[in-house]
Amino acid sequence: MNGEIEVAGRPGERAATSDSGTSLFDTDPFLIGDLPDGALASAWRSGEAIAVRRIPPLRRGLSMVLLGAPQDLPALVDRLLASDELHELTGITVERHVLPAVRSLLLNGGVTLTAGGDWDWMWTAVPPPVWPGEHTVVELDETVDTDQILALYAVANPHAESQPGEGVTDVWLGIRERGELVAVGALHRTPAGYPHLTGIAVSPAARGRGYGATLSAALTRRALTMAHMSTLGMYADNDVARAVYDRLGYQVAHAWSSRLFA
Repeated sequence: MNGEIEVAGRPGERAATSDSGTSLFDTDPFLIGDLPDGALASAWRSGEAIAVRRIPPLRRGLSMVLLGAPQDLPALVDRLLASDELHELTGITVERHVLPAVRSLLLNGGVTLTAGGDWDWMWTAVPPPVWPGEHTVVELDETVDTDQILALYAVANPHAESQPGEGVTDVWLGIRERGELVAVGALHRTPAGYPHLTGIAVSPAARGRGYGATLSAALTRRALTMAHMSTLGMYADNDVARAVYDRLGYQVAHAWSSRLFA
């Protein structure tokens, strides 16, 4: 992989492409499923490592994702530190196993990382097996069911990334007991246009009945009627959710650590 070309107006930077013109990461589910068209064209690259801008969920702020060969990350971070790129960002996301090294490289350059979280980006292209209770899942309408969705989130998942009326949700599904909404979940679109499971919440009074798994199965099935890949993000320490997603056929594309800049 060689040949210097101009990338996003920066002469001398290498594009994330091979000599054949194929994307260096054209088989990476995350780069295909999460990043919008053209994102790699403006990526920074050093050897087999790249840094590419990413718009977080709900379009809040702008972060940068670093991934690729660990031995090439020091040179890549040096390039970023020598530019004004980091000053425009709210934070950075790196593969979890290289976080200590990247933190040290940034600190040596005067950039401190603060709070953040560890999470996994997962995907599947295969419809899941039919889940017990999936027939109880109903379609919701955010214009009609707004109050019930918000009331459920208030007690079950106050920090849900999916909220009625924000214009980012394509599908709402739920489960009711005696007319009361006790479980809800949603599908967003990633910046690349792929369906993404989010906002799954179950009423505390209805937990232990498998509703979260049932909704996840139904949402995945719906997602795969919309596109050839279904995606989701999961906190790394959520072992219960991990077991469900494993059974539904999801695979981890990247184990991420995201941190804000001080």
